[in-house]
Amino acid sequence: MKQVVAASLLLVQLFTLGGYRLLFRGFEHRAERRMAARIDDSRYDERLLREIRVPVNLPYQTDWPDFEPYSGDIEIGGVHYSYVKRRLVRDTMVLLVLPNTDRMRVTHARETFYALVNDLERLSEDGPATPPPAKPVKPFSSEYPASDLASVSAAPCPEPSVHLMLPLGHISAGWQPSPFRPPGCLA
Repeated sequence: MKQVVAASLLLVQLFTLGGYRLLFRGFEHRAERRMAARIDDSRYDERLLREIRVPVNLPYQTDWPDFEPYSGDIEIGGVHYSYVKRRLVRDTMVLLVLPNTDRMRVTHARETFYALVNDLERLSEDGPATPPPAKPVKPFSSEYPASDLASVSAAPCPEPSVHLMLPLGHISAGWQPSPFRPPGCLA
């Protein structure tokens, strides 16, 4: 009996650690699949389509006479959109997108849930609570992506014209004063 209670408490603890994240991710995935099915079957209102224009600079490009189906997702200003069609006109890519309201509801529910769980909700003077912050939970990722670190470059330094060779015994013997001043870097 003790083993069953211990196992159930362990399962509840594991679910609280990562189960909610997986649950919300599953809801988002299901909302994306429903939206993709609606787009594939053309079961959407043409009046809800939004147009996004992106400048394109390609040599020898030709205009496309009609729109072609296109799939994908984009988030602009906290609103999730799904691509429906695209077309290339002169130097501009015209994308028709549809707002994904199901995914926005799931995302808002997830952020509200995490704000309530983490006590991030603040009470105003009138009594009702203010809306939760945009992203209360930081995902499991590094602080600085590798792409940001690759763009950092060091100042160019000239190669020293004279190399001083020291025996290895002197290096491991401890701190030694430098026989000359190190070269300065060019800025």
